[in-house]
Amino acid sequence: ATMDYLSNIKDKLFAPVSIEEEKSEFVSNTTTKDELTGLYLRDVFDVVLRQKIEESKRNNIQLSLLMMDIDDFKIVNDSYGHQSGDNVLKKIGNTINSLLRKMDFAARYGGEELAVIMPDANREQAFKAAERIRKAISQLKFEDFSVTISIGISGFGRDINTSEKILKAADNALYEAKDKGKNRVIMNKEMD
Repeated sequence: ATMDYLSNIKDKLFAPVSIEEEKSEFVSNTTTKDELTGLYLRDVFDVVLRQKIEESKRNNIQLSLLMMDIDDFKIVNDSYGHQSGDNVLKKIGNTINSLLRKMDFAARYGGEELAVIMPDANREQAFKAAERIRKAISQLKFEDFSVTISIGISGFGRDINTSEKILKAADNALYEAKDKGKNRVIMNKEMD
């Protein structure tokens, strides 16, 4: 009835097609989620981050962002092959998804860089979540190697109030984690 109304009466749909709910979910997931990690795609992340920042501004709620990078991932690909690298990405994506709250939003930011938007999470909650992720990933076992992850955290605030600024602050904290020896969580100094 809705399709008939939108196609024939309102003239809003042209050549509509019905698909089964399972197929609709498949299409939705393949256009919004990274096939390998099961995390959302970067384009979707960018939109959601902007929305969550606007919600934080409007409702005066906290928002944290985790930026993660798999330590020495190039060595994994070079030493064990790209299939092993893909397996690492898949297991890490599953691990991250299993450790987050339903309201959190995890994405593959690019390559081996991942991100998590944590709405209504203060600095302590974000740090605890990041540490849980870091520890769980360091305990994953692969063929005859293991991997670690470095995490930078930033949060929405008076001076960090756009998607560009929150990303830059998280990225700076991530680089600091890498510079200090990797396999650690660093909070952006503006969150202190």
